[in-house]
Amino acid sequence: TFGTYPAGFRGEGGKTRLEVYTGVPLSEIAGPDSGGAAPVERSIALFDTTWREVLRAKDLLPIPAAALADTALGAFIPDVKTFDLPPGDYHLAVQVTDRTSNRMQAYRQKVRVDRYGTDSLQVSDIELAERIAPHAGPDPFVKNGLRVLPMPSRAYRRDQNPFLYYEVYNLTP
Repeated sequence: TFGTYPAGFRGEGGKTRLEVYTGVPLSEIAGPDSGGAAPVERSIALFDTTWREVLRAKDLLPIPAAALADTALGAFIPDVKTFDLPPGDYHLAVQVTDRTSNRMQAYRQKVRVDRYGTDSLQVSDIELAERIAPHAGPDPFVKNGLRVLPMPSRAYRRDQNPFLYYEVYNLTP
């Protein structure tokens, strides 16, 4: 089973940046294809409250074949897909398909995309992370100079420290 959840942050032009985190456990992947990569396809669809499609995205998760050798308990491949949306209520559907074994799993949930304006103190959604560390350069997990590696399963081992990432807006003295 894979893990997935969304979190919202202030975006540009009055929109909200909705990040959809996905984590596929290495133990659930059938194995690499003939080219050496594990073909795991992720589909994300977002619908408004009347079930009219707002967006749809489909891609292969970047799972390097070398990662498949990692047999650590709970090892997973994290990913994030980002969308800029107007605030409102939505239905989110995420599906992951292992194209080698044809196994598929899907999740569906209601999502409230908040408005993060400039007129009052606000806090973003909370992103649960496996780790947070300073990072320079381009990386899909970098926010404000920090590499925030999401924890899509939202489950931590007893010996593992939880990390939380959130943003505070309009905080002035």
